Amino acid sequence: MDWLYVWSPRYRFFHEFLQASVRDLSGFQIQPVFAEQNLFTPIDLSGAHFLTGIPIKIHVICNYIEKNMGKYLFFTDVDLIIFPEFQANDLEIYKQYDITTMKEVTPITVYNIGCMLIHCSEKTLAFFTRVLNRIRNEKLLDQVVFNEGVYSGDVSVGMFNENEFLQSNMLTENSESYKIVQCLTSSTNLTDVLLEKVATIQSAYDISLLIQFLPEDVQQQLHT
Repeated sequence: MDWLYVWSPRYRFFHEFLQASVRDLSGFQIQPVFAEQNLFTPIDLSGAHFLTGIPIKIHVICNYIEKNMGKYLFFTDVDLIIFPEFQANDLEIYKQYDITTMKEVTPITVYNIGCMLIHCSEKTLAFFTRVLNRIRNEKLLDQVVFNEGVYSGDVSVGMFNENEFLQSNMLTENSESYKIVQCLTSSTNLTDVLLEKVATIQSAYDISLLIQFLPEDVQQQLHT
């Protein structure tokens, strides 16, 4: 199964960490998509999420679906912790849906698109194309547009087991079941965003050989 994620120069640390985390026999073909940093330049929207109005990830998804009809795509963010037991076979039970996502930590049902299994079909291509157009035209956050679009009923959407696919603010001492953990941040400052995510990884892994891949501003903060 193809596994795609988008990474940029400021996120090279996470790219290198993810590459080192996925075992050769995991059943995935890792296909990183490099994007220039200017494609992630925040739009000034008065304190909105720093990825608001940025369509690059949805663009990559649409492009892949269009060229790979009938296949399944595993698409994630790059800032993840991958546990050794995770294999492509773990996703088989979710192929009953057009799209499966991680659960966002909220009192209501919110789909977190930082980790998705997607069946490539005309139906999912049409859905993600609508999402892409709204992001471009209305300068909205991709996850917000996705969640609003789900309620049209045009695609079936499931959720991964939240004890296996979860966010870093959901961690407990019972880590035996974990497959993927998404590194979260509460900051809006771009340097602090990276520092918080790196700290999540550093709490469980030796990252001394990877620090060289962090941006200089983040490295300076780590050494102060």
